[in-house]
Amino acid sequence: MSSMGRTFIKDRVSARKAKRGADHIRITELAALVEQLAQALEDASPDHQLASNARQYLLQTNLINQD
Repeated sequence: MSSMGRTFIKDRVSARKAKRGADHIRITELAALVEQLAQALEDASPDHQLASNARQYLLQTNLINQD
């Protein structure tokens, strides 16, 4: 394989790794927003089922840590 071909492959791999990193950051940010929403709903009404469901979903998908 030519050096140009190897460089092309390395660039593609680097681009994929960067995209996965960016996706992880977006997922982390989304999880934080959902957690804030769940907390706001819980503060408004501590027994609100939507807040409980949102928090349970995040825990099940490991998007937030269990306290």
